[in-house]
Order: sequence, then C-alpha cells, then structure tokens
Amino acid sequence: MEYYEPELKDLLITFEKLLAKYPDTPDSVYVFKNFLKQMIRIKPKRMPVPSGEIMSIINHKKPIVFSMLRMQASDNPFLYFLTDINMKFDQAETSIKQFKAKLK
Repeated sequence: MEYYEPELKDLLITFEKLLAKYPDTPDSVYVFKNFLKQMIRIKPKRMPVPSGEIMSIINHKKPIVFSMLRMQASDNPFLYFLTDINMKFDQAETSIKQFKAKLK
C-alpha cells in the first residue's frame, strides 16, 4: 500500500542529501539540528515520522555530530528526547527503506 505524504517524502530526501553533503564535524551540527527541528514539525496523516530511525542513522554515520547534539540536549527538551532514542543501525536502515517504498 502506498501513502501520499509529500512532507515526509521530502524529509527523507533532505536527510539523504544531508548525510551525503555534510561531513562528520562540529561545523555540521547546526545543519543537522535545524533538520531535526523541521522533522518534529511535520504532521503526516497516515505514517509516523521515523525519528528513531533517523537518529540511529545519524548516530552510526555521523558520531561526532550525534555526540555534539547529545551535549546540547541538556538544555533542550526536544534534543534530549531525540538523542535518547535507542535503535540498532541495521533495523533503522531496513525500516527507512520500507518507509520510502510506501511513499508516493
């Protein structure tokens, strides 16, 4: 079954571009933080936002960025919640692929 969720589809495309374009350095934290703020504002109608999967992939592929986000989480509730999500990387990648397959 396919779902029409253009915001969610755009979010996943943007995420892939960020992973490819920005290196795992402290300078990239600002970009990823803004992306995460955008992510929590999305309100899909039929599918949940894959926040756990996205955070797991950031943790695995951009560990420096993830650790800097986690350091900033002490005074930011939304970052605290997101950086506290635990999911295995393989499971996250599989789940993201399934999400993409279901989106128009």
